[in-house]
Amino acid sequence: HSIADLKAFFTELFGRISLQSQMHRQQQEDEIVARVKETVQKRYMEPGLSLSSIAQDEETTAEVLGDLFRLAEGLSVAKYINQVRFDHARELLLSTDLSVAEIAQRTGFSNAQYFFTLFKASFGQTPSEYRHADGGEAQLV
Repeated sequence: HSIADLKAFFTELFGRISLQSQMHRQQQEDEIVARVKETVQKRYMEPGLSLSSIAQDEETTAEVLGDLFRLAEGLSVAKYINQVRFDHARELLLSTDLSVAEIAQRTGFSNAQYFFTLFKASFGQTPSEYRHADGGEAQLV
């Protein structure tokens, strides 16, 4: 074998190793993002749920986990947590007679006023207006 043949062989070999490494890393990152989403779905009602608490569970830093999640999902972990909480809050608003304060508490918002303000900013109407309009056309603004 010539030097050129050996060079071509090793270039191809290292290319394959690099590709396999990238694929393995992508798979690991996908699994981490899936675990984050699963954690949020299971624990959205906990007021202390945050990027930091999830990162601690994943044994990584909040910065690394936040960047990974944002890159994969196009939004921050905090926004995803609120999105999941609002999905459940909207469901409770339409399917129960619970007070707005009780719904805020059950969906992980430690402060009913913060829930009210964030809900109105996100959907363009108050939780009570949303309830009375039966969900109407409320979309994230």
